[in-house]
This record gives sequence, structure tokens and C-alpha cells, in this order.
Amino acid sequence: VDKSHMADDYETLRTRIIRRLGGEIDLLTDGLHALRNGAPDVAEEFLDRSLLALTREVKQLKDASGGFA
Repeated sequence: VDKSHMADDYETLRTRIIRRLGGEIDLLTDGLHALRNGAPDVAEEFLDRSLLALTREVKQLKDASGGFA
């Protein structure tokens, strides 16, 4: 039973991280596109949003592991 719960927890975490990273790849791709097309303010907004989301995710992972990550 414990092994089954651990496998389920792992799969839940894996799915969440894949979704998060996919979203951040999209934001960073859009930011790079904006930068290459002369819109540095737009690029900065995308970078800020991505950095904030990744920072939150790292904090959430650290909190879930008791701060040992």
C-alpha cells in the first residue's frame, strides 16, 4: 500500500513539474521572440513572470521536503 501511494505521489509531482516547465518554456519562448523583435519591455514582463513562477515552484518543493532540497 505504501509503495502504491509513493508511486501515485511521484506521478502527481512529475505531472505537475512537467506542466510547470512546459508553461515556463512557453513564456521564455515568447520573451525571446519579443526581445528579438525589438520589444524589450514585453520580454522583461515574460521573464519576470517565468522567474516568479519558478521561484514559487522551488519554494513549494523545498517546503514539501522539509527544507532539505
